[in-house]
Amino acid sequence: MRVPVRRSLLAQVVFLYGATAIATAIVLPFAVSAMLRKTASRYEHGILSAQTNSLASTLAARGASDCNIPTPASPSPMQEGLAYIVTDRTGRVLSRHGPARPGLERAAPRETVPRFFRVGPLEGLSTPLDQGRCAWIIMSQDRDAPQFVSDDIVRSFLAQFALLFIPLLFLVPAIGALLTGRMIHRLKRIADIATSIGPRTADIRLPLDSLPAEVVPLASATNRALDRLADGLRAQSEFAANVAHELRTPLALIRLKVQTLEETEDRGQLLNAVDRAGRVVTQLLALVELERSDEAAPSLFRPKPVVETMLVDRAPHILSTGRTIELLEGGDDALRVGQPEMLALALDNLLDNALHHTPPGTNISVTVHPDGSISVEDDGPGIAPEFMGRITQRFWRADRQSGSGVGIGLSIVNRIASSNGGRLEVSIPSSGRGIRFMLTHRANGEGQN
Repeated sequence: MRVPVRRSLLAQVVFLYGATAIATAIVLPFAVSAMLRKTASRYEHGILSAQTNSLASTLAARGASDCNIPTPASPSPMQEGLAYIVTDRTGRVLSRHGPARPGLERAAPRETVPRFFRVGPLEGLSTPLDQGRCAWIIMSQDRDAPQFVSDDIVRSFLAQFALLFIPLLFLVPAIGALLTGRMIHRLKRIADIATSIGPRTADIRLPLDSLPAEVVPLASATNRALDRLADGLRAQSEFAANVAHELRTPLALIRLKVQTLEETEDRGQLLNAVDRAGRVVTQLLALVELERSDEAAPSLFRPKPVVETMLVDRAPHILSTGRTIELLEGGDDALRVGQPEMLALALDNLLDNALHHTPPGTNISVTVHPDGSISVEDDGPGIAPEFMGRITQRFWRADRQSGSGVGIGLSIVNRIASSNGGRLEVSIPSSGRGIRFMLTHRANGEGQN
């Protein structure tokens, strides 16, 4: 059975992992890049603030009128790429260090609090002063300068992060799918065990140890349901057996009493009613026997001796009703696996069906085929083609007015065939008259003699 994709756990997990991986692949690089650039920006701002504070301290030490700061003899690596100017309140440059950056100097905000700003690759800090002519310090850093490495570090990290992230992007969903697949494999094994539970294996229960914790309650409930079902079937079988056994003796006594009556129409009707009740009891016992046979181990046997024995037992009664019966030669029969007594029960029901649904003068042919299958064919009135598919249903009869049966016999035959891995095939003979039943079986024991 194919499970729809939308209900497949593995498909859902793979889809969710794939969607998550795609979303992560889109969002995470931008998030990491933004985080790193924000960190680098804080680092740059820290350098600008430190240099500005150092410069402000130097100016404060030199006096209110001196805005000139001597150029350092050997600037430190931290100062490479830095430039600064000191301006008065009109914007006139009073002191300069480093390359001129007119665009940045013009764009620098002149406010009462320090402000960071950016012009292209230039990062700047405008800090107000409160000492004489010196009004603002404008400190700047060229991010494209070879000495400035924070952007290089960010780019290098992002490149290495991509090399690490891309394999993980595919590896994590693959691992998730693998783990989910293993879990589904365990569930399929449990499903196979559940499929194998039948009348012959009614004591099997689903193992709980190998199941995920979330599935254990469902499996436990299933096991409890199987326990209740087994108890119900056992009680039903025992009830049917007890009722059938209790009815056999009274029916036999009633038949003996009826036979002592005078030959009248009522006597014949009573005998028919008693015989019909007897057949129902017999079929109930057959059902019970069939249920019990499921617990017995099958064996290898040849069907032809079983068929011959059954025909020897049934032939006198069939002939006494005005019908004929014959065993046709189909060649040597092969070994088959099953239970001989169940095959005899199935054949007995097929003969009984032919006996009660054909008029006197009908011929019944039984054939044991070389592959071990058995066919029972008659040349009676047969059955309408539209009823062929329902003929083996329990309690179904084409003519419910006849009162000749309750529709159990053929369902018993069908059950026996299926319990042995075969089937009951119903067809119309090549002559176009009557009906043909074929008991097939699974191919076991082939080639054995």
